Amino acid sequence: MTAHALRDWTPETPLDWQLLAACQWTDLDLMFPEQGGDVTAAKRVCRPCPVREECLAYALANEEQFGVWGGLTAREMRTARHRPRPLADVIAASDARHRRNQARIDAMRKNPKGLAA
Repeated sequence: MTAHALRDWTPETPLDWQLLAACQWTDLDLMFPEQGGDVTAAKRVCRPCPVREECLAYALANEEQFGVWGGLTAREMRTARHRPRPLADVIAASDARHRRNQARIDAMRKNPKGLAA
C-alpha cells in the first residue's frame, strides 16, 4: 500500500493484509489495554509487522477509538487524523516518541531519585 494508504483504503478494499498481521495470534488484552495501560508490549508486536501501514489506514478510515493499530495508540491516531501526512511518517514519529519515552523510563528505573550516578 502506498504512503497515502488512508486515502486509498475503502470499505471494499480486501482485508487480506490481516492474514499477515503480526498480532493475529496475540492476546487481545495486549493490543487493547485499559485506558492509561502500558502499550509497550503492543508496540513491540507492531514494530516488525509487515502490514503496519495497512493496519493503521484501516483504523483511521474506520475511526477506531481503542487499541493499538499499526503501532499507534488511540491518542496518536486522533492526532494523525487531524494532521494528514504519509502514514510511514506517522509511524516513524510514533516509534521515535516511544523510544524516547522508554529511554526516560529506563533511566528512572536505574536511578529513581534522579541522583547523579
